[in-house]
Amino acid sequence: MKWKHLKNKAAYYSQFIPFTLYTPLYLLLGGCLYKLLYPDLQKGEPISSYAPLLQQLGRLAFWFFVVCLGFSLLMNLINYLWFIYKKSKQNPIQFNYKTDSTGQNNSAVVQIKGARKPWLGFLKLRFNYNHFELTKNFSDFQSKIFKAESKGVFQLELPDIKNYQFKNIFLFFEDWFRFFSWPVKINFSNQINNSPKTHAFAEQSLQPQKSNNLDVRIDEMRHTEGDLTNYKEFESGDEVRRIVWKLYAKNRELVVRIPERFEPYASEFYLYASFYVHQKWNDLNHPYFRLISNYYKNEIWSVYQALLKHDLSVVYVSEKKVNQTTEGHQKDWVQNEIVQSTWQQSVPLSNYCTPQHGAALLITSLNDAEELEKTIENALGRLEIYYLKASEIFKKDHALSWVRRLFLLPKKDELSQLKNRWWMSKTAREIKLNESLIEKVLAQHQDKIKVSKPGLF
Repeated sequence: MKWKHLKNKAAYYSQFIPFTLYTPLYLLLGGCLYKLLYPDLQKGEPISSYAPLLQQLGRLAFWFFVVCLGFSLLMNLINYLWFIYKKSKQNPIQFNYKTDSTGQNNSAVVQIKGARKPWLGFLKLRFNYNHFELTKNFSDFQSKIFKAESKGVFQLELPDIKNYQFKNIFLFFEDWFRFFSWPVKINFSNQINNSPKTHAFAEQSLQPQKSNNLDVRIDEMRHTEGDLTNYKEFESGDEVRRIVWKLYAKNRELVVRIPERFEPYASEFYLYASFYVHQKWNDLNHPYFRLISNYYKNEIWSVYQALLKHDLSVVYVSEKKVNQTTEGHQKDWVQNEIVQSTWQQSVPLSNYCTPQHGAALLITSLNDAEELEKTIENALGRLEIYYLKASEIFKKDHALSWVRRLFLLPKKDELSQLKNRWWMSKTAREIKLNESLIEKVLAQHQDKIKVSKPGLF
């Protein structure tokens, strides 16, 4: 992490250098051309009859390039100095961040007063966030000829699903040949939530829990599960076919399953998403954990969106125990809670998930299997469990993927790099071992839970 911080810091301060990577290349090429076009001829050296003509044509092209470069630099310098003057008078930035419910189109709308796109030049922009981290360069600006103002809409591709603190904007005035890049640092502060994405999710058959609020009735009677964990002691007159023989074999007690019934208030469904990590892992900022968190947040948001399609009042229970807001802002509140959530080891699963009449629970391979078993046994109702198996994220596309890496350049995205190191990672072995323990618990409690896999893979 220290090396990454130093790398980001070096990249940040390099933005103040007015030269580009093309500058030394142009200087070297210009020196070679000048030497070639203005040679130091010695007496007695043979001269071709075509040499003077070729030299004159070459010199003409060379000085034409120099004049175009000089004019481009002059136009950029004028626009640069004008913007510096306007910036000293007022804050030139107008910033607006737009997102949609799917999380697919997160865009920043930036309007900069006093900045005009130079003739024979470019106007570029780059965001600085979270200390020294930088976005890529954006150059799709729209400028009016007779108005010193530029506007652009840029798709922000931020690495993680979390809150970002944007601190500065770097604006660059580049000449046509990219010889110089005059930087301007513009201070501005804005917080952005990089929202989770929604993926296709299979329709689920869900049972709403008995409503806690009996003041609001629903128009249509709904099926709801029975009380007392859906079981009660066998009594005279109960149907024999409702006896739960599995529990009899385990406890030697005759119990019967309570059938579903109609409930005029059954409109609520509780959703729990645990970010608890087993105590054996100390580094909660490990690259694998960070990537799992992004997939997990997408999964939570997708499940929440799918539940809303059932005309239920979905109550998202935060680990922070913050009360949910009113209906008008409910989705925004849930999305913000998901974005703000991080891996933690202070709120165990059994203390967090305490449903009274059944609910949906999301867990990952990083959960504690013992805590999961305790939660299932204490739940007063049937649990719908969505299990994100982390090893599925890093599973290779096919068995011969290493052959491709011998003959083709490897992909530079972080997921591909982590996939390549997964099979030999100690963390991977620990996660797989924990997965086997969790799956064993899930298999032992099939009578009380229903396990669903995410639609991410």
